[in-house]
Amino acid sequence: MPSLSFTGTNVAAAASSGIATSVSATLGPVTIGAGGSLLTTDSGTMTATSITLSGSTGGITANGTFNLGTYSDGGSFKTMTLGGTGTKVMDNSGGGIIASNMTIRVTGGTLDATNSGANDGLGGATAIQLAGGKV
Repeated sequence: MPSLSFTGTNVAAAASSGIATSVSATLGPVTIGAGGSLLTTDSGTMTATSITLSGSTGGITANGTFNLGTYSDGGSFKTMTLGGTGTKVMDNSGGGIIASNMTIRVTGGTLDATNSGANDGLGGATAIQLAGGKV
């Protein structure tokens, strides 16, 4: 299967920025601007090396699979909204997700949280809000 790799490229999503691809793509660090959203509109699998919210709110809307990579809320209260029809994957088996001040709001699709037993699959998120999606 063909794939794209942007692992050495920083990806910045301002208000609503989109990526459309039906093949797998690997993204470098993704920064989502305050109140912004990264939109992935096709069925391909996206994998980010890391996600950063530059403000207190931001989101990802994915119709395929989106692997969030590492994340840290930096000790600040934040809300990440996850929408679209696809699966958003938080794999914390390596311990790279720190979300103890985070509210995760799932508005569509599925949130798949994975852990290793030693690490909370949601990175210690303080709240999960289901508003049309599922965990």
